[in-house]
Amino acid sequence: MNFGMIDEYTGLARAETNILYRNDGDSNGDGIPEFNDQTSEAGVYGHNENDVADFETQIGPALTVVLTGSASPSGQMSLPEGVREDPQGSGLSWAAVWFDADGDGWEDLYVASDFGVSPLYHNNGDGTFSLYTDSLGMTIIGTGMGAHAADIDLDGDLDLCQSNFGPNYLWINHGSSFSEDAEEVGINTNVLVNWDCHFFDYDLDGDMDLWFGVGRINQYISNQYNSLYRNDGDIDGDGILDFTDVATELGFAGANKTMGAALADIDNDGDLDLLMAHSDSPPRLWRNTAADEGAGGWLKVRLQGVEGGSNSHGIGCLVQVHLDDGTVLRQHAYAGDGYLGSSDPAIHFGLGSHTIEQIEVTWSTGHTQIIEEVNINSVLEIEEELPPYVPDFSAYILAVMSLGLILLLWPLLQRNS
Repeated sequence: MNFGMIDEYTGLARAETNILYRNDGDSNGDGIPEFNDQTSEAGVYGHNENDVADFETQIGPALTVVLTGSASPSGQMSLPEGVREDPQGSGLSWAAVWFDADGDGWEDLYVASDFGVSPLYHNNGDGTFSLYTDSLGMTIIGTGMGAHAADIDLDGDLDLCQSNFGPNYLWINHGSSFSEDAEEVGINTNVLVNWDCHFFDYDLDGDMDLWFGVGRINQYISNQYNSLYRNDGDIDGDGILDFTDVATELGFAGANKTMGAALADIDNDGDLDLLMAHSDSPPRLWRNTAADEGAGGWLKVRLQGVEGGSNSHGIGCLVQVHLDDGTVLRQHAYAGDGYLGSSDPAIHFGLGSHTIEQIEVTWSTGHTQIIEEVNINSVLEIEEELPPYVPDFSAYILAVMSLGLILLLWPLLQRNS
């Protein structure tokens, strides 16, 4: 991700192209993986469609940053009209997240972008991407800084959070479209400078909660406090999720400039602990006590890809946990998340009071592996199962067809000779 440049004194901003690096592995045998610039080939170049040398970026023209105020509360500043609404995005990118937005088995790319629209690219499965921000209804101006994806409403698809300078966004996935429901569910109360956002089940009750890290950007924006919205489910039965901000109650709303966070089960007790990165003080580690207090059951899944299959940690793979009441919990394995963050690649599930019927892992090969008889409150290490070998009979069939044609024509050839 490349943010570009902004000058607060002149009010000018310049966009900068991002680069998509393809990991080609250790192609020359020197023990070091090689990377290839696939930005233009993949079609994720943003506004700049001109030829750009590989591994180089292109700087856009100077654009005036305008104040929008109440007209766009999550985009208090934006680029000029005609640029800020562009579904290709503003080109001022802070973070990105890979997730399968449409459930076709291929990871799509969402780019959290400042002063305009944050674009979503559809993975065509052939090394190319198509822009479909507009067709999904996601051309809402914002000041995107961080992003993460999870199935927060347990309906079988992955939803999206976006942190903003101002109220945050919660994009609910409806399959063929997204709706921005932050105000409806009550998580847009934080009008400060939000950087990091993460979905995780801090209280082990079986649904995803939502964290935002906050840090001021200049002397004019001084107030700052983090948020952790507890997912209370649909309390009143109106079809809308209910959330409660518990950051102050838990003691880490704080007054530091929280720029990022990482999640991991540091003490191996089954719940996720939170490491906050502050730009004005040392990092702080907050230990989660939900497992100690018996808040709910849990499962930690570690994926191990094998040679000829997926990557070593199963990054990008989908894990589905089927519970005894029919609920299915879904999570991706991520390499990077939130804002400039990278958490433990292990996947953590809160189970509430339920037991596990089975686990499904969809690997990068497309093969789905099923694991049964899984204990709660355990660490499950899953080694990749490669797809069954299917022999290629095409050459054999071609040879048989050729022989048949020869036998068919042989009498005619004999007569002519």
